[in-house]
Amino acid sequence: MNIMMFIIFLITDLICVGAFVLVYRHIDEYKEGMLFGIHIPREGMEEEEVQKLTAKFRKDFRMISWINWILGIGVCFLCFVSFGVFLVIWCIWLALYIYYGVKISTLNMRKMYKIKTKYNWIFQEQQNKVHIDTNLSLNSNKSNWSALWHIPVFFIIAAEMVVLYIMQNHTSKAQMDSGEIIIIGTLFSTSILFWLLHILFIKKKNKVYSKNSDINVTANQLWKRTWSIVFILINYCNLAAVSFLFYAVVKNHWIGNTDIYIYLIFSIVPVFVLLAGAYYIMQTTKEILSFDTQAVVVDDDIYWKNGWYYNPNDKTLLVQDRINTMNMSLNFARPMAKGILIATAAVVVACFLLVGVLGYSADHAKIEITQKNQEMQIKGSLYHTDIKKGDVISVKIIQKLPKDSYIRTNGMSTDTIAIGHYRGRKIGKCEMYLLTKYKPILEIKTKDELIFVNSKEKDKVQQWYQMLSSK
Repeated sequence: MNIMMFIIFLITDLICVGAFVLVYRHIDEYKEGMLFGIHIPREGMEEEEVQKLTAKFRKDFRMISWINWILGIGVCFLCFVSFGVFLVIWCIWLALYIYYGVKISTLNMRKMYKIKTKYNWIFQEQQNKVHIDTNLSLNSNKSNWSALWHIPVFFIIAAEMVVLYIMQNHTSKAQMDSGEIIIIGTLFSTSILFWLLHILFIKKKNKVYSKNSDINVTANQLWKRTWSIVFILINYCNLAAVSFLFYAVVKNHWIGNTDIYIYLIFSIVPVFVLLAGAYYIMQTTKEILSFDTQAVVVDDDIYWKNGWYYNPNDKTLLVQDRINTMNMSLNFARPMAKGILIATAAVVVACFLLVGVLGYSADHAKIEITQKNQEMQIKGSLYHTDIKKGDVISVKIIQKLPKDSYIRTNGMSTDTIAIGHYRGRKIGKCEMYLLTKYKPILEIKTKDELIFVNSKEKDKVQQWYQMLSSK
C-alpha cells in the first residue's frame, strides 16, 4: 500500500514542480513589449535597476526550483516511515509551493511597475486604447473543434454507470458495492468540468497582437484550436479509464491491483496532455509573433499594478493572465471573483485539515469493542460498526485473514492498519478493524456482516471472544 501511495504522490509532485518550472522560467524575458507582465520600452531592459531585478529573479527561481525538486521528491519517502506524518508534511510543502508560485509573479510584477513609474515609461497614447480587428472577429473560431465531441463521452459513461447499478442491485454473482459507481461518477463529473472549460476557452475574448490581421487570426486560432483539442483528448482519456474499470468489473466481477495500476496510468495521461498543449501554445505563439513587425501595445498596466487584475470598468470576470498566457485570471474588481477566491481558499484549507485528521487517525488508530445491554459497537479511528448480540452467528479466533485477494472500498489502509469496508474476491464484502502487525484476529459473522478485528493486546481479543460468545 505504501509503495502505491509513494508512486502516486511522487508522480503528482513531479508534475507540480514541472508545471511551476514551465510556467515561470521565462517570465524574465522581454516579450510582447512586456517584462514580468508590465509594458516597458525595449531600451528599458538596459537600465541597471531592471537588470538587477531580472538577475535576482533568475537566482531566486533557480533556488526555489531546486528546493521544490528536492522536497517534492524527498517528502514522498516519509510514506515508509509514518503515513500520517507524511500527509501533514506533504500538505505543508504543497501550501508553500502554492504560496511561492503566487509570490514570485505578483512580487516581481509590483517591482516592475514601480520601476516603470519611476522612469515614466508610460505609453500615454496607448492607455485604455481598444484595438479592433474585424477580420479576427469573423475568423478566430473557424478552426475550433466543436464541444459536441464531448457528448459521446457523456453517453457512454452514463450507460456504464447504469449497467453497474443494475449489476449491483440485481446480479447476485457480482460482488460489488458503490465504490466502482462512485469512481466512475467522479470521472463523469470531471468530464463535465472539461466540457465546460472547452466552452469557456473557445469563447475567450480575442487578443489583438498586431496591426497585421493574419498574425492575430493565426495566434488566436492556435490558442482556441489547441485548447479545444486538449480538452477533448482529456475527456477521451477519462473515457478510456472508465471503460477499463467497467470492463474489469463486468468480466471478472472484481477490480484487482493490476487493474488499479492500469487505471492510474489512464488517469495520469491527461495531465501530460494538458502540459504538452500548454507548452505547444507557448512555443508556437512565440514563433508566430517573432515575425511580427507591426505589434500593437495597450498600456493597461495600472490595472495589474498589484500583481493581479483589478479593473472596475471591465465587466469581464475572467481575463488572460499576464504572466502565464495559457492561464485565465480573475478580475478582482468583480464581487464574484472575491467570492470564488474565498470559496477556493476555504475548500483548500478544509482539505488540508481533513488530510491532517486522516493522517493522525492512521498513526494513532485504536481498536475498541464496547457493549451496552445487547448491543455492541466496534470502533477504529473514524469508522465504527454497530451489531446486536442476537445477530451474531459465529465467533472464532484466527491467526491470520482467510487466504484471499482483498481491496478497500471505503476506509483507510497503510502498512500498519486496515480499517473500514473491504471486499474479498472469494469471501465478498467484509469489514476490517485491524492493526496489521498484531495477532490473533477475531472473526465475527452476523446475519449481514463479516467482521475482522484485533488489538495490540492479545488478552483483548480473548476478552472480546468471551463477551460475544456468552449468552
